[in-house]
Amino acid sequence: MSKDGKGAARRIEVLQGIYGPEMILADMDGDGGEEPYRILQELEIDGKHYAVLEPVNQQQEDGIILFRVDDRQWLDHIEDEEEWEQVAEALDEMLFYDEC
Repeated sequence: MSKDGKGAARRIEVLQGIYGPEMILADMDGDGGEEPYRILQELEIDGKHYAVLEPVNQQQEDGIILFRVDDRQWLDHIEDEEEWEQVAEALDEMLFYDEC
């Protein structure tokens, strides 16, 4: 448990087990195209699955993107700011402890 009473994050590899290190996302720009994304990290917080993706084509300015992953392994944008902050904070903690 973390200090704020929310569950601790744990690493998982569901999407990586299905797709490998990269996956193709369709219509991220709204233009109907497909883009390859690198799966940087997957984590579970309070029973919810999240994925951190990065465009393979570094010419894109989007940087990394956080998604919630549903039971069908479909990606959903995280609309709730509090949920997004919780995932970002858990990711920061994971990366910090990896460097130690």
